[in-house]
Amino acid sequence: QQLPDGLFPCNVPSNIRQIMPAFSLYFVFMLKQYYDRFGKIDLVERYFAAMEQTLRFFEQHLNDQLLVCNTGYWQFIDWATEWEHGVPIRYAAEPNGILTFVFVYALREAAELCRALGYGDVAARHAQLADRISASVNEVLFDCETGLYNDTVTRNDKSQHAQVWAVLAGIAKGEQA
Repeated sequence: QQLPDGLFPCNVPSNIRQIMPAFSLYFVFMLKQYYDRFGKIDLVERYFAAMEQTLRFFEQHLNDQLLVCNTGYWQFIDWATEWEHGVPIRYAAEPNGILTFVFVYALREAAELCRALGYGDVAARHAQLADRISASVNEVLFDCETGLYNDTVTRNDKSQHAQVWAVLAGIAKGEQA
């Protein structure tokens, strides 16, 4: 049910196609959890191409600061009362820090799956991209005064979501985490 651009509908089956980009990254998380839980690589191998296509979609939507933006879809994160329609950004082309953090986490999980499959070059590529994005995020989204991450570069809005995903993705480490 994957769309040609690499994303998955988040409500299937349905007469209405609804796409929330972060939900497609959860597909990567599910593959990783399956592998961690059962130690079987068969399902991961079967869906490797779909995982790679999803990751390519997000890579193609990185701006010059290596932040995810302008996905063309509803960038839903959660129904936080401060966000309109569950989205921390206010316009489509605004960089979405939280979605970027989720992407970094997916890259790191995918790198581990690629290593398990024996695809060392692909694993290294994902890990390097995750590290490059993390370094950029720490430059442009981390607020040294508060010790917290902003949801976007255009405002000083901070959410629990950004902080949690920064830690999960390994962007915030040690004392900072």
